[in-house]
Amino acid sequence: ASEAVANSATVWCLTCSPIWLADAISNVILFLPLGVVTGVLGLRTSRAVLIGAGLSLGIEILQLSGVPSGRSASLADWVTNSAGVFLGAWAVHQ
Repeated sequence: ASEAVANSATVWCLTCSPIWLADAISNVILFLPLGVVTGVLGLRTSRAVLIGAGLSLGIEILQLSGVPSGRSASLADWVTNSAGVFLGAWAVHQ
């Protein structure tokens, strides 16, 4: 039971991982193309972020439920994935 509580606490932590910065950068880079594509398709940055954040939330919910096995959900992943979409869409509109 204490392991479940510990795992639950790390879901909400943004910098708990010893490699949090590298993980954050890789998540931003992973979702950057989605932002670029949505921007090129003419979606406003806010709409692009909503789409990307929704997709990322779906992924994190699946991971929280154990799909795929061996993956864990993280608020930090959701935040950095959404930031990647924002940056990609924002760059297109500049």
